[in-house]
Amino acid sequence: GVYIAKSLEECQRRFSEILGTETVFGESNDNVLVQEFMKGTEYVVDHVSVEGVHKCVAIWRYDKRPCNGAQFVYYCMELYQSED
Repeated sequence: GVYIAKSLEECQRRFSEILGTETVFGESNDNVLVQEFMKGTEYVVDHVSVEGVHKCVAIWRYDKRPCNGAQFVYYCMELYQSED
């Protein structure tokens, strides 16, 4: 699962809840990924590189909101429209 922990104690509790449990694929959660949460708009950049040439092919804005008891769900993904 994905959780937003609002304190060190909650982070430690969620860590313990995940470590060693079974995944949806029937495997053991032997590791837990912990990341810092940054509040604000989330953007995803689709980018390709070939032989040293780099191209940005799309920019998406993700809209995630609390819903049905979950801390967030993907409400929509909007393709960014450039001015030029």
